[in-house]
Amino acid sequence: MKILHINSYLVDRFFYNGLYREQIKDGNAIDVYVSVPKGGSHAAEQLGAYVRVKEDHSNWNKFLYFPKQRKIIASVDKEYRVSSYDILHAHSWYTNGYVAMKLAQKYKKPYIVAVRNGDVNNFYRKVPFLRGVGHSVLVNAAKVVFLSETYRKMVVEELLPDKISAQIRDKCVVIPNGIDKFWLENQYDAPRSLAPRRLKAIYAGEITKNKNIAASVAALEILSQKGYNVSLTVIGAVKDDEVYESVKKSPLVTCKPKMVKEELIGEYRSNDVFMMPSFTEAFGLVYAEAMSQGLPLIYTSGQGFDGQFPDGDAGYAVDCRDPKDIADKLMLIIKDYQAISHRCVDDAHKFAWQKIAAVYADTYDDVMGKEDK
Repeated sequence: MKILHINSYLVDRFFYNGLYREQIKDGNAIDVYVSVPKGGSHAAEQLGAYVRVKEDHSNWNKFLYFPKQRKIIASVDKEYRVSSYDILHAHSWYTNGYVAMKLAQKYKKPYIVAVRNGDVNNFYRKVPFLRGVGHSVLVNAAKVVFLSETYRKMVVEELLPDKISAQIRDKCVVIPNGIDKFWLENQYDAPRSLAPRRLKAIYAGEITKNKNIAASVAALEILSQKGYNVSLTVIGAVKDDEVYESVKKSPLVTCKPKMVKEELIGEYRSNDVFMMPSFTEAFGLVYAEAMSQGLPLIYTSGQGFDGQFPDGDAGYAVDCRDPKDIADKLMLIIKDYQAISHRCVDDAHKFAWQKIAAVYADTYDDVMGKEDK
């Protein structure tokens, strides 16, 4: 099959290469178009020969949705013979999805589109005049991909108008992201246990308000008041100075800079539980990476990772605005720590790109089968 991926996120999120390599290995012919603003930084050498990174719009275009989209569409049309592809794969609803929709209409090709956290919270919720565009992208897509069942339910059953939901419900599919094979090739294979009344928690990711690190600190303070010796290691790039300054004041917290995976794996193995009760999250790769090292998880109820596994299997969903609920769920983890840790290691294989690429292959085949009829 010949697939054109439209993925403006690839320069920042190299993990997508795991999918592309598996697709090539399976005999597919793929190309990946990456749109960046003029002067935009990118590391093309890390992306692969199948990728074309194009500076196709100006920075100020990001404030003008339709002029930006027209420039990207024209650039894709110039770079590729779109009519030669079997299917287009848009990796976001608004930025990539609109491009795929217009090209698919022009060349009478099917496309699938992924709905992500930024699509919902930065476009759909905050830019009401673009909701009609978003509805058109979903309605015209052959398949709509969500990273979790929880996120699909939130968007389709709660956010969209009933008329639009009815038109797309039967073509929605849930396909999570995969993690770098490094994590699965280096899984923690020794039994984990907790020191008596000791809990070492870790968070890895950008330091922003959305990641809700303050709630993790507050929950650990509750355990400390109950006589537990607790700590939180916070690892990541500082994106919000105010949040960073507030978090690092806690005597429970140790802050460390962003690390490469070869360094981060040691930090995971030195801690007991992974905490990220984000306000919003479409998926969260770090959850799956932490699982591979046997770390039980704290994640947010009703957000992306919730629903990947039954509650209590790999950790617990929490009310991200209630430190007491987070503390209570930490106590549940402590009581069943070894069993949860063991399941985390086993369940992490769900996020192997080989398995995920196979699901995408079935999805493409389903679309093409319908196209042939």
